[in-house]
Order: sequence, then C-alpha cells, then structure tokens
Amino acid sequence: MSRARSRRRTGSLLFLAPIAAVGVLVVFALMSAFFSSSGTIVVRALADNGKGGTTELHVQATLNGNDVLTPYNTSQPQGPYTVTFPAVKWYVTPLPHTLTLTAGKTAYAVGVYEPVRVVIGVSLAGFNQTTVEALHNVTPVEWFNVGTAYVTLSIGGVGTVGLAPGQGYTTVFQTAGVSTFDLLEAQASGNVTVS
Repeated sequence: MSRARSRRRTGSLLFLAPIAAVGVLVVFALMSAFFSSSGTIVVRALADNGKGGTTELHVQATLNGNDVLTPYNTSQPQGPYTVTFPAVKWYVTPLPHTLTLTAGKTAYAVGVYEPVRVVIGVSLAGFNQTTVEALHNVTPVEWFNVGTAYVTLSIGGVGTVGLAPGQGYTTVFQTAGVSTFDLLEAQASGNVTVS
C-alpha cells in the first residue's frame, strides 16, 4: 500500500514539475522586464507622397547629438531623448521630437517630410514670380488668384485654367523638363523647371 502511495506522489510531482517550470520562467521574464533599465528607440523618416502614402527616407538624423542613419533602432537606458531631423531639399523639415524612454518599452520618433508647396500669385497685373523649381512627382505647384478679377492661365502639360478671385489651381508635374505658364489677359508668362 505504501508503494502505491509513493507512486501516486511521484506521479503528482512529475505532473506539477512542468507547471512549476513554466511558473519560474514567467516570474523570471517579469522580473527581467521590471528590473531592466533600458528600452528601445526607433527613429524613422518618411516622405509624404501626396497620394495618401509615405516612402521611407534614409537621412542622417541626430539622437541626443549623435548621428544616426534612419531607419534606426537602438537599445538605450531609460530617460529623455531628443531626435532632430535634417533639412531635405523639396521637403519641409519635421520639428525635433522629444521623447521619454521607459524601461522595457519602445519609443518612436517618426519625422514626416511634407513636400514644399510652390505658390505663384496671379492677378491681371501678372505673376508674383515667373521662375520656379519643382521636383517631379513630389512638388505641388499652385497658381492662386490674388486679384479681384477673373484670370485665365495656359499651363504647359495641363491646358487652360480659369481662376476666380481667391481661387487656386494645383498640379504635380509627372516628368522632368520645363513647363511654361501664361496669363492670357496680359503679356505675362513664366516657367516651372521640373527636376
């Protein structure tokens, strides 16, 4: 009879051993996360493509004054961090990101670069600028009627566009080259150099 009890006890212990092992692993993982003093910082730079999506950029950002090439992931001690993004031609530079890293957590600094919009003011007197530059598939170019009368434009690659006072027309040129624009009510013209 004592042998049967001994076998039952041994069987019970063998049954409980895996459960105890799992418990020890869970406690170890929780203690490691709780007592860890570092976390992860992810730095990314994205360019808005103007079509509801983004493209990953590889730029030389700074993380607390140290140069990093995006996209960048690093394990760092908990505390405050500042990420600064560089200027990129054709885009508005994102503001610096300040974040506080908590132990065992991930903090993100994502700089989104919006395309610089080129605005050409137009009135019956002409254009406020007649030579502008744009990047194909990126730079929005807008003609905006700042006058008090209706104006008609002829834009190369687009066609004829009429603008009431306070109205604008925007396009993004798809190919590189030079596109001319003319004010049909006056002897005024200009061009967009598209890179």
